[in-house]
Amino acid sequence: MLDQDCVAALRYAGPGSEREWYARLHLHLAVASIPVLAISAHVFMSVSLRSVGLGVLLPLLALLAALVVVRPHASDRVLLAGFLWGLVACAGYDAVRLPTVYAFHWWHDFFGAVGGSATGTRSNFIVGYLWRYLGDGGGIAVAFFALAATLGAQAWSRRITVLAGVVYAVCPVWTGLILTDALAPRGRELFPLSPATLALSVGGHLVYGAILGFGYWKSRRLEAVWPLRRGAPRKPWAGWGALPGMSYLLQNNS
Repeated sequence: MLDQDCVAALRYAGPGSEREWYARLHLHLAVASIPVLAISAHVFMSVSLRSVGLGVLLPLLALLAALVVVRPHASDRVLLAGFLWGLVACAGYDAVRLPTVYAFHWWHDFFGAVGGSATGTRSNFIVGYLWRYLGDGGGIAVAFFALAATLGAQAWSRRITVLAGVVYAVCPVWTGLILTDALAPRGRELFPLSPATLALSVGGHLVYGAILGFGYWKSRRLEAVWPLRRGAPRKPWAGWGALPGMSYLLQNNS
């Protein structure tokens, strides 16, 4: 619950503040989306994840980190919650997926190859799983939390919010994965497509999406500090309540 003493801590802070917030949102979304889109670029255009990581992702990540530290904004907390719930959701997905890979041998684990592309080697499972969790799992969740906050998901029931997470995880996320694999110029570069692998992969995404939707429902009060939420004032900071401790920052930036 937001404190009444903090009302107006996030008020519109002069010309340029609105543009600045939109710029930081686009930066957040760029960092969140590049890891998963880079896999498609690798499959279709033979662009190595190493090139994307060193040339694009790391510089943008450094810029985002500096921005969050130097000019923090309460809405960053929505996206941080999304990132953390994305890690939890990815772990839930792997709790379903890994036994089917290593115990039942129904398909192979392609994240070694992902890590190899990121390091310029043939295979690297450590880097591959860092890419999976921090990049794909966390980044996909950041985009979902931004979308849900914008749509005003705080007003939705738990069932609807979880369903929204499932739908998001299936389309566009799972659909994009399958299309990337199916249309790969050099054949199935991620995993062989069969009724079994289709069922296993969509099952994992159902788990991921359900956890993601539940995570947003648990974090829904953070939506109060999201500028684009449905029904918010036209100027993102006008008339907002704010989180404790933010008023000092904004007073010094006004």
